[in-house]
Amino acid sequence: YVRAHWQPDGNGFWYKNNLPDNNTEYWWVNAVTASSQKAFDHIKLATALNALTDSPVTAAKLPVTNLRFDKDHRYAFLQVKNKWYKLDLKNYECTKSDSVSIMNDNSLVTGTIKSRRERQPSSDSLAPDKPWLAYLKDGNIFLQPINGGHAVH
Repeated sequence: YVRAHWQPDGNGFWYKNNLPDNNTEYWWVNAVTASSQKAFDHIKLATALNALTDSPVTAAKLPVTNLRFDKDHRYAFLQVKNKWYKLDLKNYECTKSDSVSIMNDNSLVTGTIKSRRERQPSSDSLAPDKPWLAYLKDGNIFLQPINGGHAVH
Protein backbone atom coordinates (compact mmCIF):
# COMPACT_ATOMS: atom_id res chain seq x y z
CA TYR A 1 0.00 0.00 0.00
CA VAL A 2 1.01 3.65 -0.35
CA ARG A 3 1.46 5.77 2.75
CA ALA A 4 1.03 9.33 1.55
CA HIS A 5 3.05 11.95 3.45
CA TRP A 6 1.09 15.09 2.65
CA GLN A 7 2.77 18.46 2.48
CA PRO A 8 1.29 21.12 4.79
CA ASP A 9 -0.38 22.99 1.90
CA GLY A 10 -2.29 19.84 0.85
CA ASN A 11 -1.23 20.19 -2.79
CA GLY A 12 0.92 17.08 -2.91
CA PHE A 13 2.55 14.23 -1.08
CA TRP A 14 5.58 11.97 -1.21
CA TYR A 15 5.70 8.26 -0.66
CA LYS A 16 8.33 5.55 -0.38
CA ASN A 17 8.15 2.75 -2.93
CA ASN A 18 9.60 -0.51 -1.60
CA LEU A 19 11.30 -2.53 -4.32
CA PRO A 20 12.82 -6.04 -4.38
CA ASP A 21 16.05 -6.64 -2.43
CA ASN A 22 15.13 -3.95 0.14
CA ASN A 23 15.72 -1.22 -2.42
CA THR A 24 13.63 1.94 -2.21
CA GLU A 25 12.66 4.92 -4.27
CA TYR A 26 10.84 8.09 -3.30
CA TRP A 27 8.04 9.61 -5.36
CA TRP A 28 6.31 13.00 -5.43
CA VAL A 29 2.63 13.27 -6.39
CA ASN A 30 1.19 16.66 -7.30
CA ALA A 31 -2.48 16.44 -6.31
CA VAL A 32 -3.39 19.60 -8.21
CA THR A 33 -2.11 18.39 -11.59
CA ALA A 34 -2.57 14.65 -10.86
CA SER A 35 1.02 13.99 -11.92
CA SER A 36 3.83 12.03 -10.31
CA GLN A 37 7.59 11.90 -10.60
CA LYS A 38 10.57 10.72 -8.60
CA ALA A 39 10.97 13.07 -5.66
CA PHE A 40 14.63 13.69 -6.51
CA ASP A 41 17.57 12.22 -8.40
CA HIS A 42 18.51 9.31 -6.13
CA ILE A 43 22.08 8.99 -7.45
CA LYS A 44 22.84 12.72 -7.04
CA LEU A 45 21.34 12.72 -3.54
CA ALA A 46 23.41 9.69 -2.48
CA THR A 47 26.56 11.40 -3.77
CA ALA A 48 25.72 14.61 -1.88
CA LEU A 49 24.91 12.75 1.35
CA ASN A 50 28.10 10.68 1.18
CA ALA A 51 30.10 13.92 1.27
CA LEU A 52 28.36 14.87 4.55
CA THR A 53 27.90 11.61 6.47
CA ASP A 54 30.23 9.14 8.14
CA SER A 55 28.53 6.00 6.84
CA PRO A 56 28.00 5.61 3.09
CA VAL A 57 24.56 5.42 1.51
CA THR A 58 23.57 4.08 -1.89
CA ALA A 59 21.03 5.47 -4.33
CA ALA A 60 19.00 2.24 -4.14
CA LYS A 61 18.81 2.24 -0.33
CA LEU A 62 18.52 5.86 0.74
CA PRO A 63 17.54 5.95 4.44
CA VAL A 64 15.16 8.93 4.16
CA THR A 65 12.63 8.90 7.01
CA ASN A 66 10.98 12.28 6.47
CA LEU A 67 10.81 14.74 3.63
CA ARG A 68 9.37 18.21 3.06
CA PHE A 69 9.54 20.53 0.09
CA ASP A 70 9.49 24.31 0.09
CA LYS A 71 6.55 26.09 -1.53
CA ASP A 72 8.28 26.45 -4.91
CA HIS A 73 9.62 22.88 -4.87
CA ARG A 74 13.17 24.17 -5.21
CA TYR A 75 14.45 22.72 -1.94
CA ALA A 76 13.87 19.43 -0.19
CA PHE A 77 14.39 19.01 3.54
CA LEU A 78 15.29 15.39 4.25
CA GLN A 79 15.66 13.50 7.50
CA VAL A 80 18.39 10.88 7.16
CA LYS A 81 19.69 8.89 10.15
CA ASN A 82 18.02 11.31 12.62
CA LYS A 83 19.65 14.38 11.03
CA TRP A 84 18.11 16.98 8.74
CA TYR A 85 19.57 18.12 5.42
CA LYS A 86 18.58 20.86 2.99
CA LEU A 87 18.89 19.80 -0.64
CA ASP A 88 18.89 22.28 -3.52
CA LEU A 89 16.96 20.40 -6.21
CA LYS A 90 18.56 22.44 -9.02
CA ASN A 91 22.26 21.81 -8.32
CA TYR A 92 22.05 19.05 -5.67
CA GLU A 93 24.08 21.01 -3.15
CA CYS A 94 23.28 19.51 0.22
CA THR A 95 23.89 21.09 3.64
CA LYS A 96 23.12 20.08 7.22
CA SER A 97 20.09 21.85 8.62
CA ASP A 98 19.70 22.49 12.34
CA SER A 99 16.17 23.89 12.30
CA VAL A 100 13.38 22.35 10.29
CA SER A 101 9.75 23.00 11.16
CA ILE A 102 7.77 19.85 10.49
CA MET A 103 4.08 19.21 10.95
CA ASN A 104 3.71 15.54 11.83
CA ASP A 105 1.47 13.61 9.47
CA ASN A 106 0.01 10.50 11.03
CA SER A 107 -2.54 10.04 8.24
CA LEU A 108 -5.39 9.58 10.71
CA VAL A 109 -8.75 11.30 10.58
CA THR A 110 -8.67 14.12 13.11
CA GLY A 111 -11.48 15.28 15.36
CA THR A 112 -13.59 13.07 17.60
CA ILE A 113 -11.81 9.82 18.38
CA LYS A 114 -13.56 7.00 16.58
CA SER A 115 -13.35 3.27 16.95
CA ARG A 116 -10.79 1.41 14.85
CA ARG A 117 -13.51 0.21 12.47
CA GLU A 118 -14.86 3.73 11.96
CA ARG A 119 -11.45 5.23 11.17
CA GLN A 120 -10.22 5.77 7.65
CA PRO A 121 -8.60 2.65 6.13
CA SER A 122 -4.80 2.68 6.35
CA SER A 123 -4.47 2.47 2.56
CA ASP A 124 -6.24 5.82 2.17
CA SER A 125 -4.72 9.15 3.08
CA LEU A 126 -6.48 12.48 3.51
CA ALA A 127 -4.60 15.71 2.73
CA PRO A 128 -4.02 17.94 5.82
CA ASP A 129 -6.68 20.50 4.83
CA LYS A 130 -8.79 17.64 3.48
CA PRO A 131 -9.40 18.61 -0.19
CA TRP A 132 -7.97 15.33 -1.56
CA LEU A 133 -8.08 11.64 -0.81
CA ALA A 134 -5.24 9.46 -2.10
CA TYR A 135 -5.77 5.71 -2.37
CA LEU A 136 -4.36 2.64 -4.06
CA LYS A 137 -6.46 0.54 -6.44
CA ASP A 138 -5.20 -2.27 -8.67
CA GLY A 139 -1.61 -1.14 -8.12
CA ASN A 140 -2.32 2.47 -9.20
CA ILE A 141 -2.46 5.64 -7.10
CA PHE A 142 -5.70 7.60 -7.42
CA LEU A 143 -6.51 11.12 -6.26
CA GLN A 144 -10.10 12.10 -5.66
CA PRO A 145 -11.49 15.47 -4.60
CA ILE A 146 -13.34 15.14 -1.28
CA ASN A 147 -16.11 17.50 -2.39
CA GLY A 148 -17.04 15.20 -5.26
CA GLY A 149 -15.69 14.69 -8.71
CA HIS A 150 -13.93 11.87 -10.44
CA ALA A 151 -10.76 10.18 -9.27
CA VAL A 152 -7.67 10.52 -11.44
CA HIS A 153 -4.57 8.39 -11.49
